[in-house]
Amino acid sequence: PALSAHSSHCGIYALLNAWIFGLETCKLLGFLVYCSLYGSLLTVTALGVQRYVVVVNQRRCAQVQKSHLLVPLWFGALILSIPALVTEQVETKEQWTYCYPQFSSRAQGLAVLLSETTSGFVSFFVVAYSYIRLHRRIRQATFFNNPQTTRLLTSIIVSNFVLWSPLHTINVLALGAICFKKDSLLMSCVNIWDIVKAIAFLNNCINPLLYAFNFHKLCRVCISQEESAYPSPTLEISTVAETMIIN
Repeated sequence: PALSAHSSHCGIYALLNAWIFGLETCKLLGFLVYCSLYGSLLTVTALGVQRYVVVVNQRRCAQVQKSHLLVPLWFGALILSIPALVTEQVETKEQWTYCYPQFSSRAQGLAVLLSETTSGFVSFFVVAYSYIRLHRRIRQATFFNNPQTTRLLTSIIVSNFVLWSPLHTINVLALGAICFKKDSLLMSCVNIWDIVKAIAFLNNCINPLLYAFNFHKLCRVCISQEESAYPSPTLEISTVAETMIIN
């Protein structure tokens, strides 16, 4: 959330006024935007997999320091954000300067959009599968018949889908425009990218809030039932909110 907030100031100013910060700042801003988006995407995906492994398969993850988990995650986000340093360009049209992605060739556009779209769809299906299996598992446990948990897990999947769908939809349309050489459709996608990226930005902040509001209720239920028939899942479930709040 902090990275999203700090990288949004120049973008908001550029939407209201012309871009005045130069090419280097344009590329850096694009890199930070994608780094924030991919960081959030990979974090939610990794936590979904971790919850699935711990609760559904009843395996305890190795006690690894949080920094050791975050370093490869953010390294992956940095790698996936590198194309923004290449595609973000500054252009002046009708006395108005813009900072937006421009592809030097159709092959470059296809490669960039395919990587974005593929990573997005893979992340959503992994998160949905992990939390659906998690929900089924805890519903089978007599100690955890809590509608608050159902709403929490449902809100994670729904918010992830709703807030990322516009960006993935525009990316798919842009892919079609490049494949079928529809330049007008491609420019329409480029013009709306800032809006759909802003919507996806909301997902960077909403998941920690969801867990924060449900943290105490989840922990009270788990602690009161720690001697039940399923001790391992109980103890691990109580760490869900604690883990996500650091995101």
